[in-house]
Amino acid sequence: MESGVGAWLITETTTTTPDSMWTNDNPQPGLYMFTDRHFSLMLIPSSEPRALFPDDPSAEERLAAYDNFIADAGTYEFTDSVLTMHNIIAKVPDFMNGDAGGPYRYMLKGDSLLLTFGGGWARGGEITYHLVRLK
Repeated sequence: MESGVGAWLITETTTTTPDSMWTNDNPQPGLYMFTDRHFSLMLIPSSEPRALFPDDPSAEERLAAYDNFIADAGTYEFTDSVLTMHNIIAKVPDFMNGDAGGPYRYMLKGDSLLLTFGGGWARGGEITYHLVRLK
């Protein structure tokens, strides 16, 4: 993953569940950043844009904005085709000092990176993020 150092933009997501598969070729923004040892990520897992706040947002509107994005940062390690990220900080307190949605299977080819994981967001299946390196 050493050549994966840099900033990566999600350009497509593919979700596979036990009974279906679908691709979103126009996902909401998502950015992964890797240094030699650390990572940071922020992404919007839904296919819909986030609602803009009115002039004086209610508590419910602020909570809805909190609920529809993911943010984690920490350290990572990789072996062969497995990437494991360890949170130092996370938007969700339960994910502090834990794994960040992983482990991921990864495939790095030039300026393209595929990250595949299972778990809660994957609805019993897998989600693959297709990323391109930002220049």
